[in-house]
Amino acid sequence: MVRVMDCFLMEGVKVLYRVAIGILYHFTKMETFLEASVATAVSEHVRSLELSPARLMKKAFAIRNFRSAEIKSVTVKTTFDMKSNKIPRSGSSDSLPASKGPLDIPNSSRTITVKEGSVQVNLNNLKSSALSKEDLLGLWQWLPARITMQEPMLVYTTDEDGCSLSTFYHKVEAYEPTLLVLKATSGEVFGAYSSTAWIVRNKKDERGERQRYFGTGETFLFSLQPLMTRYPWVGIKGRVPHAAELFMHGDNNMISIGGGEGTGIQIDGDLRYGKSERCLTFENEPLVSGGDFEVSVLEVFAFAMV
Repeated sequence: MVRVMDCFLMEGVKVLYRVAIGILYHFTKMETFLEASVATAVSEHVRSLELSPARLMKKAFAIRNFRSAEIKSVTVKTTFDMKSNKIPRSGSSDSLPASKGPLDIPNSSRTITVKEGSVQVNLNNLKSSALSKEDLLGLWQWLPARITMQEPMLVYTTDEDGCSLSTFYHKVEAYEPTLLVLKATSGEVFGAYSSTAWIVRNKKDERGERQRYFGTGETFLFSLQPLMTRYPWVGIKGRVPHAAELFMHGDNNMISIGGGEGTGIQIDGDLRYGKSERCLTFENEPLVSGGDFEVSVLEVFAFAMV
């Protein structure tokens, strides 16, 4: 276990995937698993595993073509398929919250409680100048299941914090994930679910240069007004070129979400003006008519455990 953790700290989460697959490969060589449920058999197999750390790691690292990008792509695709009910949940995970929980909306429409499994999230106290209750409920259905069990909180708004990119970073960069919501002066409401903390923009690559783009395939664009539409990452459907993996960008002059032959959302350093174009990463339509927009209000929401 110590050796596995050492490798994990050096090379990241893909080491854990390799080790897990290595154990499962060894498990399939045994015949005893046919006598009991797979879950029980795997659990017993792990407890009685006689592989030495050296042999286990050798099996794990013998797996070829196991790239981090491929892991992310498969993970996001599987999550998307489960949320679309294309992949049934196993009996052992029946107690897990579904991606769409029932909505408890009294006729008075004064209170909103979203139930996810045994967790209730109260959305009544969420203040927003951009989102109506209907917008919020619609948006909630698009979030990853684990996020819907957390309570949203407003961490930045141009109405109170001013139009400053440096203030934006200071207020939001420590949170992961975040919801960026924009209301244009034309009345359109749109935005992005940002899967990665904005502070990652400062990370440097192996050449010592800041990453130009960052984020994961959980990132998506959305439009709420006048039409409610979600644009997930195109990589969910299969392999895509690098130009379709441009999720998030941030520097001292602007922020953007989505790239490749256009920019999904781009906002200037004053957080006053922006544009929305079709881009390869999300294959979205422009989120505002005409493409260019003036910001009426920009809000960012983070999530806290209930």
